[in-house]
Amino acid sequence: MIEHIPQWMMLLFVFFYASVITSFLCLAVDRLPHQLKWREEPDENLTIYSPPSHCNECKTKIRWWGLIPIIGYLLCKGKCLNCNVKIPIVYPLSELCCSLTCVIIFWKIQDFQTSLILCSIFLCLFFLSFIDIREQWLPACVTIPLFWSGLVFSYFAEPESKILGACTGFFIMYLSMKIVSYMKKDDVVAGGDIALSCAAGAWLGVDEVMIFLLISSVIFLLYSIPYRFKGTVFVPMGPALSAGFFICLLRVI
Repeated sequence: MIEHIPQWMMLLFVFFYASVITSFLCLAVDRLPHQLKWREEPDENLTIYSPPSHCNECKTKIRWWGLIPIIGYLLCKGKCLNCNVKIPIVYPLSELCCSLTCVIIFWKIQDFQTSLILCSIFLCLFFLSFIDIREQWLPACVTIPLFWSGLVFSYFAEPESKILGACTGFFIMYLSMKIVSYMKKDDVVAGGDIALSCAAGAWLGVDEVMIFLLISSVIFLLYSIPYRFKGTVFVPMGPALSAGFFICLLRVI
């Protein structure tokens, strides 16, 4: 049935659907830390499903057409229609970039099942990267399902390879963090980073997990340089792990 749908129509649907999901993920980045009480002073009334989307400054409910991904930002001219506070441009840019990435995946790969898996993982990794940059936190409610789904559904590696890959990702990441903790005399062990490494190993298999760790390490070293110049103590590793994970996925398909 899907084969009979014109490609342009399929790609248009992918763009719209990906933009809607990305819009929700951006909302989840803002609200999930409150809902799971990650913040020191969480707003207990704020969850990913309520209240309706509103301006963070004046609390005015956003009109339905203002919630349309990308277009809503343009219609509102990038600001709240009630108090004129600027809407961060990172939201429409995220919607646009993620949607275009998903369109390119479906256009280039052609296989629907593989494209759907890649896009789903990509959007999960986008969410994890975004929330790690904002909160220095990789929520287990995302990393653990990503791990188990890799063990069960990944067809990029054999079952034994997936188990060994997850174990390798765990032990290398854990031991690396323990060594750094000993050298810095400070605890830098991050459970979220370890869980994401396990998930990558489960999806990629043992043959690819070492390449994943190498690529992630290089990316982390490169983008941590500006953080060090600013005097930042803790640099989020989630974006580097996510980038390495996705690059290796593209290698094994």
